[in-house]
Amino acid sequence: MLIGVSTVKDTLAHARRFVAGNLAGGLDHLVVFLDQPSQDGQAEVAEFLEAHPAVTCVRAGGGWWGEHRPHGLNERQCINANVVGHLFADSPAAEKVSWVFHVDGDEVVRVDRDCLAAVPREFAAVRLVPREAVSRLTWDGEPTLFKKLLDAPDLRLLHVLGAIGEPSNQAYFHGHVQGKVGVRPSKETWLGLHHVIGAGRTAVPTFEDERLEHFHYESYSGEEFVRKWSAMITSGPRAGFRSGRAAVADAVRTLLEKDLDPAVRRSLLLTLYSRVAEDDAEMLQDLGLVLETDPLAGSHVPSPESAQVGDLLRDEIEALRGADKSGYFLGTRPTVGSGPGVQGSGGRDQAGKQGKAGKQGKRGRRALLGRST
Repeated sequence: MLIGVSTVKDTLAHARRFVAGNLAGGLDHLVVFLDQPSQDGQAEVAEFLEAHPAVTCVRAGGGWWGEHRPHGLNERQCINANVVGHLFADSPAAEKVSWVFHVDGDEVVRVDRDCLAAVPREFAAVRLVPREAVSRLTWDGEPTLFKKLLDAPDLRLLHVLGAIGEPSNQAYFHGHVQGKVGVRPSKETWLGLHHVIGAGRTAVPTFEDERLEHFHYESYSGEEFVRKWSAMITSGPRAGFRSGRAAVADAVRTLLEKDLDPAVRRSLLLTLYSRVAEDDAEMLQDLGLVLETDPLAGSHVPSPESAQVGDLLRDEIEALRGADKSGYFLGTRPTVGSGPGVQGSGGRDQAGKQGKAGKQGKRGRRALLGRST
């Protein structure tokens, strides 16, 4: 069985998309921690999740943390993911669970299960290749165009055409380019945000293959940009952002803190969106640089044992309610070693192809997201 774990604060519509897409894309069971279950709109999200047989919903508010609630969202995310990964390592259900994936609420995993089953046993971790939704002001339904990580020639072309501010995937993608990770359940590994961490905070190498992917619904429309960034800015202490995204976060925070008419604030946020996030979808299509696919249309049917595993896991998780869970956190990323990805038969070494462009980007960061305006 394949398990997905996420910490969310989102709308009911997005929760439905997350569940439907990830189960159809190859996962068998989802563990969803509601980060702020008492906030407006979260009760209906909890009701939906708790009624789904392939979902374990954990109301991870003050009662979950007791006196030990971390201030940072990233730390809460990693702790919750490792609670699941480590519990399965000792659980009677361990023999049924082969991988645990740490994903966000705006991401959909799609994996070739035969490819995943063939990952050599010496690999304790896999990395999912990121696909990011093309950002348009509006969509008729859910996004169906997704960007891929590009090689240097295409990045240079988009830069010269004025579509991106620098020839790097960091400028092309609005969100992360590292991808998300999964682990074989073990108490010897810890899930970070985009990395798997071993004892001593060492990097755990990941197996990569283009058939193991996830689709990121990152700021895919004007409305979603406003909703997501407003939610992130108000979720607690400042999260860690790379330089371009940090500038966007600062701009959004400044607008939210100003005493503005709501209509004026919304208009300015949409202006910000058009300058730092909106893609030229037509150009990307004409150049053949995007995937046209519906990540929600997968054909996978979760294992019949999903509900049984969920019941067992729910009891073990609830036993930790209110306890200190700091032992489940070893950082958001390793501090020793680089943890290079190892490509499979269908993979590409993205890190090597991005290296030069990434260095150029650090020397020539423009304001905001490094995008053409």
